[in-house]
Amino acid sequence: MIAALLALFLPLLFFMAQQSGPVKSGVEIEAAPDLTVYPWIYLRDGRSLTPSENVVELIAVGDVMLGRGVAEKPDPLAEVAPWLRTADLTLGNLESVIVAGGTPRTAAPGEPQPIILNAPVTAVSHLITAGFDLLSLANNHSLDYGAAGLQETAVRLQQAGITSLGYGPDEDAAYQPILREINGVHLAFLAFNGVPEPSVGEPLSVSGEQWQRAEWDEARVTTAVEAARQQADVVIVSIHWGYEYELRADPWQETAAQALLTAGADLVLGHHPHVVQPVMVAQQSGQLVAYSLGNFVFDQTEEPTNQGLALRIFVDGDGLRAVQMLPLWSGPRPRLMSLAEAESLLARIEPAPSRLAFACQLDGCISVGEVPDDGEQGWFWSGGIDLTGDGVPEIIRRSGEQVTVYEAGTAVWQSPAAWRVVDVALGDPNDDGRFELLLAIWQTDAEGHERSQPYIVGHRGGEYQLLWGGRPLNIPILAVELGDVDGDGAEELVVLEDQGDEKTVAVWRWQGWNFSLVWRSENGRFHDLILLPGTDNRLLLAVSP
Repeated sequence: MIAALLALFLPLLFFMAQQSGPVKSGVEIEAAPDLTVYPWIYLRDGRSLTPSENVVELIAVGDVMLGRGVAEKPDPLAEVAPWLRTADLTLGNLESVIVAGGTPRTAAPGEPQPIILNAPVTAVSHLITAGFDLLSLANNHSLDYGAAGLQETAVRLQQAGITSLGYGPDEDAAYQPILREINGVHLAFLAFNGVPEPSVGEPLSVSGEQWQRAEWDEARVTTAVEAARQQADVVIVSIHWGYEYELRADPWQETAAQALLTAGADLVLGHHPHVVQPVMVAQQSGQLVAYSLGNFVFDQTEEPTNQGLALRIFVDGDGLRAVQMLPLWSGPRPRLMSLAEAESLLARIEPAPSRLAFACQLDGCISVGEVPDDGEQGWFWSGGIDLTGDGVPEIIRRSGEQVTVYEAGTAVWQSPAAWRVVDVALGDPNDDGRFELLLAIWQTDAEGHERSQPYIVGHRGGEYQLLWGGRPLNIPILAVELGDVDGDGAEELVVLEDQGDEKTVAVWRWQGWNFSLVWRSENGRFHDLILLPGTDNRLLLAVSP
């Protein structure tokens, strides 16, 4: 009788899961801790979040298992609930079923018996209190009690206001995205199981129906992601994959991740290894892969299985806006690590900072891949150069949007207030054998429009003066550098240009009266232009992607 009711009720619940929004209970929880101390792994264009931005906050965690030894603990999620509940949506991977009875699956004759994970029905109240909104059922334990257990688990979660991902009454339904709209931002959630099942005995079904998980099939998965991309501003994929207890992603995970990103996923959240694996950030495209978030709550207490990672994710209508890493002690009662406790974990999983480098010849530049980022910034604030030709360098300082030249500690020249200086380069931009200042400025034209222009200021006839003022540019300049990037013995002007949402890098060469364009990169999410030592007397130009 129960099986028959489930068979009738589940399709309706599945439809409701597709349509309904997140539900948070009104349970009283202590104040959330200060999360601002934890590191950001991604900020679009390097810009910090501001309170005025229209963003959606998500918190993603790894394996959630409230059975076995965890079930013996009172309030296992009490220490994490205060900050989990701060998000608009909280999601994880439910690494068990939640059933009150039934028959667990068994292995085929001659095969080792599978590990069965089942949480007591009281686990649902812990999930409600912690504020979970979405849980993936696309994993290698969601069929531990056959299709009946999968259905019962989905029913219990749905009755608690928690939406299940990666399952359905048939294969087509299992691959459908869960759609949400929050603050005008459209989100799509998908979940897939990439862990092969061991052979089992007789399949367990309900009333002749075999409810399905969304299993990894690259063609079908990428089609599902592409379809979700057409319906949402942000696509989040939860995937069960990899090898248990391996600290690094295996080649198949990397290949599958690339397929998901190419199909249009903004965020790929991995689990199954029970340990944290590295996080990969594609800065230019604004996409992120967390190969494994490790355990969140589990009865594994030895390192490294007792270490987990949560991601605090902010998205907007343009996709991924910012991602923060929250390191955890997992185990039966998870809690946040202190930064001191997390030092070794973060060092292992955080991608080494790098810059995208370009090498130039006389006729243009080509990308030469990534180079290490030593943390030095390209923006000019102060420096010294001999502008007067007396052998003693003058000191140049930029304060806000104004530049001052000092001789022997005395200010001798200051840029006019009408010039809004955004960056400065020191060198010989006009190839006349004298040092000058190259200023990237904004100033208001006769019609009241602010225009971007490059200016050259030098010391001539006993005074500082404007030596050359370029006409207003169609593509504004954000940053400037001077250096010999093509090995011809003269300095080129290298600029970071503002193309709106994206940026370009360009190289200009002095032609005796003006600069002419030598090369311009394709559009990218670049920032922080800098010149680095190269080979053959040529400098590399590099940007942070």
